[in-house]
Amino acid sequence: MKTYKSLSAALLAAFSLGLPLAGVQTSNAQTNTNLFPARINLVCITTNQTGGLVYDHVDTSEFVEESALDIGISNFTGLKLVYNRSNSSLEVINRTNHAVLSTPLSFDGGISLTNSNHTRVELQTYVFLDTNTVASGLLSATERLTYGSSNQLRSFGLRGQLSYSFTDGTNSPTICRGILLVGSALTADRDHDDDDDNNGNNGNGNNGNHGQGNNGNHGNGNNGNGNGNGNGNNGNGNGNHGKGKP
Repeated sequence: MKTYKSLSAALLAAFSLGLPLAGVQTSNAQTNTNLFPARINLVCITTNQTGGLVYDHVDTSEFVEESALDIGISNFTGLKLVYNRSNSSLEVINRTNHAVLSTPLSFDGGISLTNSNHTRVELQTYVFLDTNTVASGLLSATERLTYGSSNQLRSFGLRGQLSYSFTDGTNSPTICRGILLVGSALTADRDHDDDDDNNGNNGNGNNGNHGQGNNGNHGNGNNGNGNGNGNGNNGNGNGNHGKGKP
């Protein structure tokens, strides 16, 4: 199932020129470049011939591959998804020469709110597919920026929720919803996952400590250690052999 419409032949001819662009950044900004690595995860929903709902999970690699197939590229080696901050768009580029192969999604219009020192932006903007001039959905996102001593941009990150729809030819309409992560948000997302794992490993026992014994006179639990989910290991009550409550 496609997650966006095919590009026109005219665009394919333009992209095939392979004009070089600025190098892709990591989460830290570099001079004269507005490209940041991006990751997208979608669930696209449509109906089948019997009227049932079909759910298709689309990750970044699948998103890139479908974009490439739509313009006739079947070799996916060296392709990368990036966010171009200069024109607020998602682009599929060639890692080697940085040529733009396609622009499956772009964002424009809507409203944005910025804090006083311009380090955080809350925005809601419209989603456009390929070269379409009619919006197909919305992106609600938070941008985070950091600056150096000379006010130069040091890092940029975007984390947002994406929702759009399209109809591909004679197929049933499709609704896509998901998460878009850009730049420093990729690292922040990994750190958040690591924190969750660590918290699970060091979880405190839920009432495992000093658990009241069943039929025991306030029997103390044997300091049950929390497991990965933070649940106490049912410490055994010492009072009249009462078993500690979980």
